[in-house]
Amino acid sequence: MNEAGQMSGESLVAAAAPVRKQSSIRRLVIIYPQFLDPERKRQTIGGVQTYLADLAELAVGRFDEVCLAQSSTSRFEKEWGNYIVCGFPEATPASIVHQVGRQYGENCRIVFGSENFACRIPGPSVCIQHGVYWDIPHDLLETGIKRRLPRAALALCRQWQAVRRLQAQENIVCVDLNIINWIRGSKVLDHLNLTYIPNYSSFESTKSQIEDKLAFRSKASRIRVLYPRRFSPIRGTRLLPEIWGALRARQSNIELVIAGEGPDEGFLRKAFQGADDVEFLISASPAAMKEQYEQADIVLVPSIASEGTTLVCLEAMASGCAIVATNVGGIGNLILPGYNGVLTFPRVGEVVGALDRMVADRSLIGNYALRGREVYEHAYSKNRWASQWLKVLESL
Repeated sequence: MNEAGQMSGESLVAAAAPVRKQSSIRRLVIIYPQFLDPERKRQTIGGVQTYLADLAELAVGRFDEVCLAQSSTSRFEKEWGNYIVCGFPEATPASIVHQVGRQYGENCRIVFGSENFACRIPGPSVCIQHGVYWDIPHDLLETGIKRRLPRAALALCRQWQAVRRLQAQENIVCVDLNIINWIRGSKVLDHLNLTYIPNYSSFESTKSQIEDKLAFRSKASRIRVLYPRRFSPIRGTRLLPEIWGALRARQSNIELVIAGEGPDEGFLRKAFQGADDVEFLISASPAAMKEQYEQADIVLVPSIASEGTTLVCLEAMASGCAIVATNVGGIGNLILPGYNGVLTFPRVGEVVGALDRMVADRSLIGNYALRGREVYEHAYSKNRWASQWLKVLESL
């Protein structure tokens, strides 16, 4: 395996790829718009991409072949880990399904990685719903007609669009209870077969490792806060400088690590230019991120919209970090306020207050960290996620 994470002996095929209709071979095809970057050298950054990669690995051995199909400028196949990534030169999910049928025959089970890139098909399939995404504030939507519509009309339009997309599916895996309650309240999606499978963490620490970490970190001169997010306004990037500035005015024994990548990188670098208590970590590998969690005291999740059972919270819980998060989407399924972390509204003052209390009382950090690990182990472990998904895959 090379540095990009793919197996050697990759196979790139031209547009005139041979049709392989071997109906006796059971294949699982996971469809998502862009899993690999345009150069096909690395997996694109995002929680959904991590989720689908782990799902593909889980399915290996249960199916004769596992393929992750994406849109691309040209037809290709490439070995990636223990499965294959296939590129199809059409952007729509329907056209990918059609080409998958031509390429591999009819004996395919389909997993749509998101209802935003899915369609109605006659064969066995399941669609993954990653949480409410139509709660994005009006001023953060793209320019054009969506910005010119009245707020109420736009909200109704986005919810109607979500209903239409979900109506095209029969079997849906939901990652949080927030979306299940929304579907139940819609009163027009009663036909859907819903399965609740919350997210998980790809890495975890044992209780004894966390106890050792807490003992070591208790002697540190500074409390380390980790912001491990995609740099996007809906992930709280526009709140972060104000939050840190207000906290810095109250506490001096703190440091911030901003880890991730995304469109707001320039904004963040400008906002924190010259700050000696802020460090940037861009496009870190999974191993590097695991190390960051192991070194962090507090993980900050100041999202303002579009959250499921976010992987960041679960990774923090599994690694022995205290959590300050906003009560957005499915995050409320993970944090029991005052027990394994703190939930606030996405308001600067509330977030700063929660951080200030933790920094002032290190015992809170330890208590939240140990209880978070306990909640993760019993309700959100990767083994639990895998066993639930295997039942879904076996039913296809």
